[in-house]
This record gives sequence, C-alpha cells and structure tokens, in this order.
Amino acid sequence: MPRLVRQVPKYCLHKGSGQATVTIDKRRIYLGKHGSVESHQRYGEVIAGIPARAEPVPPKRGRPRRTEPTPAAGLLVGQVIARFTKHANTYYRNPTTGKPTGEAQNIAWILRSIAERFGELPADHLGPKRVKDHRDQMAAKGATRYVCNKTVAILRRCFTWAASEEMVKPETAMGLRLIPALRRGRSPAKECEPVRPVSDEHLEQVIGVVSPLVGDVLRVMALTGARPGEICSMTVQEVDRSAADVWIYRPDTHKCAWRGTARSIPLGERVQVILRPRILKPGRKGRLFDITTDALNRSVHRACVRLGIPVFRPNMVRHAFATRVRERFGLEAAQVLLGHSEIATTQIYAERDDRKALEFARAFG
Repeated sequence: MPRLVRQVPKYCLHKGSGQATVTIDKRRIYLGKHGSVESHQRYGEVIAGIPARAEPVPPKRGRPRRTEPTPAAGLLVGQVIARFTKHANTYYRNPTTGKPTGEAQNIAWILRSIAERFGELPADHLGPKRVKDHRDQMAAKGATRYVCNKTVAILRRCFTWAASEEMVKPETAMGLRLIPALRRGRSPAKECEPVRPVSDEHLEQVIGVVSPLVGDVLRVMALTGARPGEICSMTVQEVDRSAADVWIYRPDTHKCAWRGTARSIPLGERVQVILRPRILKPGRKGRLFDITTDALNRSVHRACVRLGIPVFRPNMVRHAFATRVRERFGLEAAQVLLGHSEIATTQIYAERDDRKALEFARAFG
C-alpha cells in the first residue's frame, strides 16, 4: 500500500561539495556550507515553503536514477569566484606563450577580498546592498576610487558569466548592474595620483647602476616609447631589417592585440646600435632581452632606493617619451608611436602619422 508523506525532509550533508542539502520531490536543493547559519536559515525557508500534501506517493521501483546536481542550486560565492577565476586563466591567455595575461592575475587579486568576506554566502544572496557596503569599507581602509570601481566591475563580470553558465540566477547578475560607479569628488574614496614622466636625470642615474641588460631595456624604451612587455618579449623574427635607416618591430602580441589592431614600432639608428650585438647572439627562443617585466621592475626599484631618488616604474619612461614626441611632433604622431588603444583614432591618423613616426625615428632614434 502506498505510504503517505508525513515526515519533514531532513537536513543532510553532500560529501562531494561539503554543502548542506534537502531533498524535496526527488529534487536535491543545496543550502550552502553544511553547519553554517545561512544554510540552516535557507533550510527553514525551504521547509516553510512546502505545501501541505496528503496524496499517496508511489513506492520506489528499482534502483533510483542518479542525476547530476544542478549548478545553479545553492552555489556559494566562493565557488562561483573559483570557477570564474579558472575560466579567466583560460580565456585571458597569451596566444604565443600560452600563459595567463595580467588581466587574469588582476581578476584573481581583485576578487580575493570578495571571496574572503562573502565566500560562504549563497551566491544568489549577494545583492547590491552587500556589495556597496563592502566597497565603502574598502574606501574607508584607503582603497582608491579606481580600485573600488574596478572591484565592482570585475565582480559584475564574474556574475554575468556565472549567469550565462546557469550557476546563479539572472536576477542576481542584473542586480549587480544597478550599482553606480563612484564619481570623482562625490565619494570618500581617495583619488589615484596621476602618472608622471620620469626625468631624464633620474633615468640616466638608474641606467648607470643597473646591469647592462636592464640598462639596454630602459634605453630602448626611452628611444621608442614601447611598453616594458613589448621590449622584454622582442625576438629577432619580429624585427624587420629590410630598410637600413629605420627597422620596424612588429610584436606578435601586445596590449591591444585582442582588438585586432597591428602594432609597429620604428627603430632608428641609436636603437639599432643597442640591438645589433643582441641580434647576433639572441637568447632563448630568439629573445633579444632575456628578462621578465617583474624582474625589470624589481631592478629599477632597487636602483632608485640605492640612489636615494624617487622610485619610478619602467612604464613611466614611456610617459616621458610621449611628452617629448607631443612637444616636438604633435599629438597625432604620439598616438601612433605609442600604439593608441582607440581603434577609431588609430585608423583616422594611421597613414599620415606613419610618415611622422618614420621622420621622428630618423631624427631622434
């Protein structure tokens, strides 16, 4: 004879995920971390929502069919962040080296504070109010307005991706889109200090005390305005030496390569003098400067501390180059030489500015 359902569904542990579960109508519902206050609250809400029922339930026949748990049912914030971070390490990847880019590292670093505070909270319970409170606490602890806005933007990207994978409800991702960005002068968060160009005097002092490898990298950056990563990854195959007066360096990968834009860096005579010995005897995989950007940053930092001068980053050499080019050849030439990230601006001025860039390389490089 069929039995009547009279017992309250039990609060159980799912050993595979460590979450609390309750089974209703053969459907497993995930409640959050087993033993947590949130999971018991969620259990009470689920039990309270069960309608009264006294109709007979047919007995089980044979072995019950095992089904895969629904991803959207009860994932925690920490689990969503872990899955998105894993996705970012695959999506934001250098096509040449196969290694995660700086964007993947930024995502992991930015979302760390969210995971530390809300890691055990059910993902669908993370609403705009909680995120805004967390952002305000970040600002109170000294985080800049840029970091606060960047944190919310990456969290929004994380939950949008999770909603597309049916890990969270679409309403959860849409709720995070309601959070407005902090505006300058209208929030307690402090502003970032603008990046200033390094002075020629300080640059020459650092070049005088660092290794010849680091010194050559800084000299090439000062003469071309290239990014540190572009110089550190330069290979023999990427340098077009068909023209004697000006070589052209076309990096396979660069910051804006994902936009579909090409990058061309003219190398004048002064740069060629630095590169010739390294072209004759390149390093691993044909690299002219066998050093990473992290090692370059550390070397420059140690040199500045040793000399007792203001610490600058190698990227500030690029700002100094941009200042000189703009003063001498105008803004349009600087946009091309620096590899402007705006596609529309680059397309408008590309042909005309390429001539100015070659003129600059002949005269200055």
